[in-house]
Amino acid sequence: MALIDCTNCGRRITDQAVSCPGCGVAMDRFGKSGLEARAESPVQSNPFGLWLVLAVAFAPFVFLWLLLG
Repeated sequence: MALIDCTNCGRRITDQAVSCPGCGVAMDRFGKSGLEARAESPVQSNPFGLWLVLAVAFAPFVFLWLLLG
């Protein structure tokens, strides 16, 4: 069990800690804060979300076109 520095507040904590007891920042299993770990991970796009937004935006227009057409 080694001691590492918290990347947020600099407090010495164990490398087994889930979060820093001083500032509460979550640590991953490599001793990085959750913010650093998230910054290093590649961003994955979700095309389903884009299609959902487009469908919700254009649904009223399509409905009116079918209703009045």
